[in-house]
Amino acid sequence: MIGKKVLRISNIMVRLAVRLLTSARNTYFRNFPQAYIDREMGVKRDPAYKPRTYRNTEHRPWAMQEKNLNHPRNKIPPQKRLVHAPLPEWEIFQGDMVQVLVGKDKGRRGEVVQTVQERNWCFVGGRNLTYEKYAESSGIPAKLISKELPLDVVTEVALLDPVDNEPTKIEWRYTEQGDRVRVSKRTGRIIPIPHLAMETYEYKTKSTYREEPKDTRQKELSEVTYVPTSKTFEEEIMDKMGIVETRKQGGTFWY
Repeated sequence: MIGKKVLRISNIMVRLAVRLLTSARNTYFRNFPQAYIDREMGVKRDPAYKPRTYRNTEHRPWAMQEKNLNHPRNKIPPQKRLVHAPLPEWEIFQGDMVQVLVGKDKGRRGEVVQTVQERNWCFVGGRNLTYEKYAESSGIPAKLISKELPLDVVTEVALLDPVDNEPTKIEWRYTEQGDRVRVSKRTGRIIPIPHLAMETYEYKTKSTYREEPKDTRQKELSEVTYVPTSKTFEEEIMDKMGIVETRKQGGTFWY
């Protein structure tokens, strides 16, 4: 009986330690403040806490579309909160081929056209669509415009394995050259990150980027302008100006 109780207590302690270490690791490696996570997860820190009335979209907070939607005069539609905290490790990037797991497009596949890591969202081209109707105005006929709705990267989409084109989960590993890559758990195949994920508003690829007049030149960046020495700042200035110290410095005592 005593042995069983000791074993049960040890199992409980191990589970508690794993849970604490996991939560500590996620908090340490996550790129978002804990206050943001608590607010989005609906954690009530005090009795007077109330969820903010703000509509998150695929646009950035400083974008005009986001500001217009969240204007004080507009009635903000309800929005469900995060099902889980922001991921500590992002796995799906723009340009990846994924399969939709829920909704009317369940089983269909498409390419990721946009990701929003703050909300665990991805937008798949031509999937999970909604249609907005624009009324006729100034002689322009009425029309319907399709728009992709966000999908949760954890529960609503799955990355496709390039070997058999089937959904799979991935893990991060290192190659012999020291490169960090995504590897399929089912087949062990490396799934490279698409080139679209590397694009920015400045260039398509780093190798084709051309320096502009306002850029800091590579020659200026590689130029050595300071060589550290064991001398003090005053001694370095004296050496540069050719000043020779002839006085004898007094002793320094520490108590």
